[in-house]
Amino acid sequence: MPLPSKATIAAAKELIAAVEANPKLLDDPALEFLRDFGEDYPPEPAPDLDGDDAADDMDDDDDATAEAGEFMARESAPPPPVPANAAEAPEDADWCAAGEKKSAAAAAAAGGDGAKALDLYTAALEAEAATACLSATTLAKRAEVLLDLERPVAAIADCDAALGLNPDSCRALKVRGKVKAALGDFEAANLDLSKAQSIDFDPELKATHDDVKAKAAEAGAKSREKARAAELAKKKAAAAERHRKQQEAEAAQARASAGPPGGGMPGGMGGMPGGGMGGGMGGGGAGNYG
Repeated sequence: MPLPSKATIAAAKELIAAVEANPKLLDDPALEFLRDFGEDYPPEPAPDLDGDDAADDMDDDDDATAEAGEFMARESAPPPPVPANAAEAPEDADWCAAGEKKSAAAAAAAGGDGAKALDLYTAALEAEAATACLSATTLAKRAEVLLDLERPVAAIADCDAALGLNPDSCRALKVRGKVKAALGDFEAANLDLSKAQSIDFDPELKATHDDVKAKAAEAGAKSREKARAAELAKKKAAAAERHRKQQEAEAAQARASAGPPGGGMPGGMGGMPGGGMGGGMGGGGAGNYG
């Protein structure tokens, strides 16, 4: 847009000098535009996608890729079902079946046969449910096997079911905390492990918990920094939009003040029809008076 007239520039200089001499003038609502301009100017430039910003974006992508490779992948297979507890145990209930299955499952897990341990724990849960004794501990043990089999989604599902039966199940909290840490969700992992340690402190878990706690603090700091950056970007975008609208308004006002092209009255006078003022006054000249 063209520069304002010299008179307008002089008036602006006079206004700025007055504000510098008495900053309280900015409290006047009439000068709100000047106060906003001072706070928002200059607007944030658009990102340079071919320069350093593009390089930063690539670095962020590389970090995300590296982190994705560090953590356990979520499986797509559905989790094994959690049997529903019977309303009551039948008269002919087999009270030994669940215990036998759990012993065999523990032996299979200790021997490194995770698939067999999974099947046996599932059978043990079914036997427990049949006698209305579904156990949070058995669910947590199956979750441990699922974690060893790198099935984190299923492991979390079993832990959630266990905590639904017993919200203070330390075993379920520990396993779920470890699973979430394996997935890279350190803040959630820290919550589970902290609660487990507060219920029943496990010295063997302390080193893992300390590591998770440190990573949770780092993740929290990064999350807060991203939130602040997003809020700042939002404010800068709003400031840039206000500045754009202000420039448009000033340009429109300048065009209106300048008037139509060519100056003069709109359309000009166009002269008088027939030339002059209708052929003179009286049309006969001085001879008509004699």
